[in-house]
Amino acid sequence: WDGGYPSGGNYWTAYSGVDERRGPKQDQPGSDGISDTPYIFDSNNQDRYPLMSPLGVGPPTTIDDYDGLWHTADFTITLGAFGSLSGVAETYYRINDGATESAGANGQPLIFTEGSNNKLEYWSVDRAGNEETPHKILTGVKLDKTPPAGSIAMNEGAIYTNSTGLVLTLTASDATSGVSQMRFSYDAYAWTNWEPYAPTRAWTMGQYTSWKVYVQFRDVAGLASQYE
Repeated sequence: WDGGYPSGGNYWTAYSGVDERRGPKQDQPGSDGISDTPYIFDSNNQDRYPLMSPLGVGPPTTIDDYDGLWHTADFTITLGAFGSLSGVAETYYRINDGATESAGANGQPLIFTEGSNNKLEYWSVDRAGNEETPHKILTGVKLDKTPPAGSIAMNEGAIYTNSTGLVLTLTASDATSGVSQMRFSYDAYAWTNWEPYAPTRAWTMGQYTSWKVYVQFRDVAGLASQYE
């Protein structure tokens, strides 16, 4: 009943939907020409992505499959176009206000610049020369490829202690998505559960454990640092 996302499904005169969201789960802000809810025929059949208008009315409509989440490696955003009676001739795009490229000649847009607000402008043209206007603007595309870095010290930098009760001082930074969590270990193999990052942490050394404490930091994107 549908071609998946972003190609979409069919237009149904018996169905009236709302288009306030976009994306494969229809849970991202912004319209995409597809109803936010499926058109359900019965318990076994449904059009997951019913179109809001009939094919062939006006210029093409282009949509993207960005999930709105942080990514930790270069990734491609897939663009799909539909809705033109003469057929879609080409889909064009610009990344971060750069040069205009086409999906046919250059492939789908590849996001490779680290940051929390990469920008993708895109639009399509049909075989009759009708250009989609206004162009779609996708902002807030997030990419973080660099793990956080940090350090650990005990009792405000003391070299020795005669107490099993310590106060650990934690320092960590992450320039892109930010430091989110930390965890600890006696041996760098068995770790505590991840917990929210904080600049200090009370710690008690066990009677039969080695006198070492390791820490590892994790950023919002999910990248973990080397242990310190």
